[in-house]
Amino acid sequence: MADMKLEQARVAERIQKYGFSMDPQKRLMCLLEEVGELVKELNVAVPHREAVQDELGDVLFDLLALTEALDMDANLALDKCIQKLDGRFERTGTADNTEVM
Repeated sequence: MADMKLEQARVAERIQKYGFSMDPQKRLMCLLEEVGELVKELNVAVPHREAVQDELGDVLFDLLALTEALDMDANLALDKCIQKLDGRFERTGTADNTEVM
């Protein structure tokens, strides 16, 4: 498994190199656009694995770019999420949060 800090640094390097830094709101819109493209790929009768993987890569890139734009640590955010899920499971016997959906 890749180190998120390393991956976040790789994304930050590309953003700097290609000159496409933007404010967090624009980054979020890019992320939502990529999630939409991923949804389209997954909603076909037989999802094409390579296309889904490409869209997942785009989503990951934009998610890490958003963490950069917010000056946050992706590792820390993920660690907190996992701790929250573990705590929910210990309290309720499930880590599922779909009841709010």
